[in-house]
Amino acid sequence: MLKIVSKVSAFLFVVMVAGGCATHQDLADLDKKVEAAVTAAEEANTKLDRMFKHSMMK
Repeated sequence: MLKIVSKVSAFLFVVMVAGGCATHQDLADLDKKVEAAVTAAEEANTKLDRMFKHSMMK
């Protein structure tokens, strides 16, 4: 009984590890999303800077 449980546990562990690995496409998609988020943050920062400078001139 203990041998069967050990074998099943080992098999499930291997399946979980193999299934949890990211592919190159997953990493490329994540990289694109990160780049888009950085670009959006930079644009928002630029807009806020312009708004702040405009408010300081008044």
